[in-house]
Amino acid sequence: MTLNFNFGEHFYEASNSALIYDLGITFISAFLGLLAALLVNRLIDKINTKKEAKIKEKRFLSHLKYLSQLLDSILKSYPKQAENYKKLSVAIKEKPLETQLPMLQATYDLSRLKEMDSQELRDAYFHFISGNEKCIENYRKLFANVDYLLMYFDDLMKQNENHRNFTHKDQLFVRDCVEEVALRLGIREKNIQKMNPKNFQKINEYQYLNKFSMIFIEKTKDILDFQVIYESYIKPLHDTILYEISDDNFADSIFILLKKAISRLRNIEVNSKEFAKDMETVESRIRNSIVFLTYVNEILKEKTRHSFM
Repeated sequence: MTLNFNFGEHFYEASNSALIYDLGITFISAFLGLLAALLVNRLIDKINTKKEAKIKEKRFLSHLKYLSQLLDSILKSYPKQAENYKKLSVAIKEKPLETQLPMLQATYDLSRLKEMDSQELRDAYFHFISGNEKCIENYRKLFANVDYLLMYFDDLMKQNENHRNFTHKDQLFVRDCVEEVALRLGIREKNIQKMNPKNFQKINEYQYLNKFSMIFIEKTKDILDFQVIYESYIKPLHDTILYEISDDNFADSIFILLKKAISRLRNIEVNSKEFAKDMETVESRIRNSIVFLTYVNEILKEKTRHSFM
């Protein structure tokens, strides 16, 4: 009987081929799985990158829209404030001896805009508008003009406050002088009346003093108008008292008080007229800045008009 020993050899060879085949399939599957994972990760990264870019673009757009809104407010409020200062100038010229107050626009948008300057805003600005040399210069000029307007209008507020304080101080001095004059004239009027109880009304000096007493009472019963009190009381009294009062020393003392009052009133008038000239030029001093900010705002609106939030 013949034995067949090839069976084991054939079995071993067949098993080896299957193992290699299985290993190949496993390797290819792993490779394809890894490749698929890489592709999926890359796709996810791409989607995330686009999502982040969209979020970033929306954030940039939000910054620029807010910047434009602030510019809208500034371009509306500050020319109006310049117009109010021009009206103040007219009012001061009409009544230079009185305290005049400007109408103020209640807004701090210049300060808000100044505080916006940051790397984030610069990135947003150059993302939508461009980063060429001209745009970089326009960005710089935007905040330079904001700085100028902010400092200039702050200075105008200080000028107004200083002018008002100096005017009020001089007005108080004039008021004190006039009240002292009126008091001393009233006492002299009463003394003449006491010394001449029967015929005091016929005495020229009494009539003179009584006339100015009545004028003082009439012109000071309401809020003191320094222009009116100067024209109706101080000046007429100053021009005549040395000729109407019999006591030279008394007349001289009153005349000196009136001189002091007139000197302060002239000081108020001169300062007020100079101040009025400064207020008259506000509009022209901010014109270039307003024109430039309008130009930048138009660019912002054009570049962001077709974008979406």
